[in-house]
Amino acid sequence: RTYNFNKFLSDRLAADRPIPDSRDQLCRTRKYDTTSLPTVSVIISFINEANSTLMRTVHSVINRTPVNLLTEIILIDDFSNSGKKFIRITHFSNVVLIHNSKRLGVIASRVLGSRRAQGQVLMFLDSHCEVNVGWIEPLLTRIKENRQTVVSPVLDAVDKDTMLYQPSPVFTPGFTWSLTTRWDPLKPDLERNVTAQTFPIRSPLTTGGIFAIDKNYFRTLGEFDPNFQLWGGENFEISFKTWMCGGRIEMVPCSRVGHIFRIPGAGDNSLATYLENLERVALVWMDVYKKHYFASRKEGRTLNASAVADRVELRERLGCKSFKWYLDTVYSE
Repeated sequence: RTYNFNKFLSDRLAADRPIPDSRDQLCRTRKYDTTSLPTVSVIISFINEANSTLMRTVHSVINRTPVNLLTEIILIDDFSNSGKKFIRITHFSNVVLIHNSKRLGVIASRVLGSRRAQGQVLMFLDSHCEVNVGWIEPLLTRIKENRQTVVSPVLDAVDKDTMLYQPSPVFTPGFTWSLTTRWDPLKPDLERNVTAQTFPIRSPLTTGGIFAIDKNYFRTLGEFDPNFQLWGGENFEISFKTWMCGGRIEMVPCSRVGHIFRIPGAGDNSLATYLENLERVALVWMDVYKKHYFASRKEGRTLNASAVADRVELRERLGCKSFKWYLDTVYSE
């Protein structure tokens, strides 16, 4: 159970196994001029990932991304256990493998990868994904049209026990006051209009940590909070920050990425650091509404204002709108 999915079966599947095209038929007929799209660096941070799932992620990106668009895949090994060797990637000339000399966490590792990236767009992926056919073109198209648009694919499920690739319906990510992600059904007018479901859908949040963003815009927004620890909360920060500071977030149904939804491992004091990350988000971005966050978390407040002063200053410098504006305009649910 080390990996929280069926590694025995995963290890017996081909690195470049075929998966069903889960896009709507309309998506399959759309054509993209790849010569006019921005280039992309795919950034994948991992620790103690099974080699088979990591390799399927890498192979799927290489096999299903136009050569002229994929600048590189940057893998950041976040201090995996000694003796683990992630090999069989050196024959890919556009795969870069970075070994952290100490554990930085997924968030800091992604920032490290973003600073090494040569592509015009950053695509953050998890290390247990399988991208589908035609996945990147619709994402890059939206960023080309507006570099302040942050885009996420629809996540299909790769079953953690059977490893079957299962197409998912289109939902948009939302959240509760405790900053727990929930999946909201489409609005009734969209639910009834199948054609409309193939076009980009305005979304209050990115799909977890899987999203694409213009590299320079990511830097303008201050990357991820440098005081975030290990993992968690970065999707709320980037989402609130994008919307409140002049950008927008979209889910792009014509882009599909399979993902193993597994139960996170225990240990590393990761729950405590996760809650601290969420607290930082609440203190910096939620204004008076942060009282709802603290009311929903029995742990209570542990940080003082000085702990987040640098991010509050960033928010002021970017001239961001209020959280009330975000709730009224973007996420009235």
